[in-house]
Amino acid sequence: MKRLIILLAVFMMSCTQQKITDAEVMELLDNYFTALDVDNLESNMIDKYITDDYFIYEAEKKMPTKDFKVFISEAFKSFNTASSDWAFSDIRISKDINSAHISYINDGKFLSHDSILTEMKWLETGYMVKTNDGLKMKFMFSDNIATKITPSSK
Repeated sequence: MKRLIILLAVFMMSCTQQKITDAEVMELLDNYFTALDVDNLESNMIDKYITDDYFIYEAEKKMPTKDFKVFISEAFKSFNTASSDWAFSDIRISKDINSAHISYINDGKFLSHDSILTEMKWLETGYMVKTNDGLKMKFMFSDNIATKITPSSK
């Protein structure tokens, strides 16, 4: 009888936990990329949205947070980036009580200080986990599938 009561209590507790919502997943994705914006990158804002053991696989390399920050910063410097913008499409989300997975197409536009527009398209996936501080990104995979550079018409 005690086992039945314990099993019932565990079941009831698991039923009261809230499943992660699509809105929470999209909010984290938007905040993550806002933190990666050329205007915010040096602020370490990204640290609010990732786990301590976060890593990304990008440009055929596995990068922990520190290396990824350097990679993005150097990319912005080499392109002389004045502004950055991302748009997401073909979004697919699966989630449970403690984690979520998202896959999507990411269309990035980067305008340089000398008016050169670089448009890049990535296929990306992210794994998010619930922490004491809320939903955070634990892992990202990013594969560049197209790049277009439009020179200035000066």
